[in-house]
Amino acid sequence: MKFEGKAKCRDGTIRDMEVDAKVITYKGGRATLKVARDITDRRHQEEQLRKLSRAVEQSPSTVMITDTKGNIEYVNHNVRPNREHNNQLQLDSFECDVRR
Repeated sequence: MKFEGKAKCRDGTIRDMEVDAKVITYKGGRATLKVARDITDRRHQEEQLRKLSRAVEQSPSTVMITDTKGNIEYVNHNVRPNREHNNQLQLDSFECDVRR
């Protein structure tokens, strides 16, 4: 069983925790093995990523992400491919091949 929750540390801080628990056999009897991980930093990073994603999606400007070869990996909602023209994007004064 895996679950997440909050834990209060001795210094009074609250940390996000992920706990894995399972029943095992130990010395001929049943026991519960629990492993707890502090995931506070991971949660913070996930929230920062959500904020950045929302900012990109809600931007009134065109946002395009390409790989190192120039292939388009992401374009925000302000650019729409013209499917009638062979998956070409018209972006102001230049064209890009849309690869998804």
